[in-house]
Amino acid sequence: YLHGFPDQSLDHRREADGFGQCTSRFARKLREHIKSKHHSVAFCTFNFSGTPGSDDDTPFAEKLVSAEVQDACCVVSHVRAVLGPAAKICVVGLSTGAIVAALLRESLRDAQIHIVCVAGLFDVAAGLLYDFEPWQLRQFDHWGWCWKEFYLPIGSSSNPPYSISSDDEHADQIVDVATPVASPTPSFSKVFLRLNSSYRDDFLQLPLERSVCGHSGIPLSVIHGQKDQSVPFEAGKQLYERAAEPKFWHPIPSGDHLFRSDKTFKKVMREISLILQG
Repeated sequence: YLHGFPDQSLDHRREADGFGQCTSRFARKLREHIKSKHHSVAFCTFNFSGTPGSDDDTPFAEKLVSAEVQDACCVVSHVRAVLGPAAKICVVGLSTGAIVAALLRESLRDAQIHIVCVAGLFDVAAGLLYDFEPWQLRQFDHWGWCWKEFYLPIGSSSNPPYSISSDDEHADQIVDVATPVASPTPSFSKVFLRLNSSYRDDFLQLPLERSVCGHSGIPLSVIHGQKDQSVPFEAGKQLYERAAEPKFWHPIPSGDHLFRSDKTFKKVMREISLILQG
């Protein structure tokens, strides 16, 4: 499973008992579904480089989606080495993670892989506008970096340096280390992390069209909620329409971006189950 942006899959709090456990709702519920319904299926997820917990070598400010593609390739290669050449691998990406998943269609040469893009898109220029507000884009141009919102567990000593404000007047209000909190179910607070404009430049250069339209032979399934207000439903439909075969389209009526209702989430899980069984 490939998480979105700004998000993470796993709890990064080294001081807490929950360290390394699924903290994102989608990752957690996907893991629970697979564990209960598919006993012979192994579940794997991780935090992309630059994301809290995976930021020792790459701080959040230096995140790049192209680096996330490399991360995903490495993990898929490791899973393939562990499971062997005949095992089927299903890569599920959500939102920006769906972009990474789609880019794997060109990067990987593996007949036993199925790519699943949940709330994905085809047009990277439009995608940039979904992830960033106009004031953040202006900060990229003015400062060479912007304040990007992120939800961090309150009081964790494992948090990266962050700001409590997104404007230049209070840009020096940085918190390095807070009082450790080891609760297994942390409370989260919206903060702001510095992100360099290289993220934007790299994002706009992603070869998504080539990856999606190329005839790699890797199946691509597109799942999208019809009530998605973060990445419009039409963006997912365009991804499906432009993709080369083999491809499959799974619209989810009433589904929002994260499929927060149990009813719509179960529909997504049903589609993923059919793919796992296929």
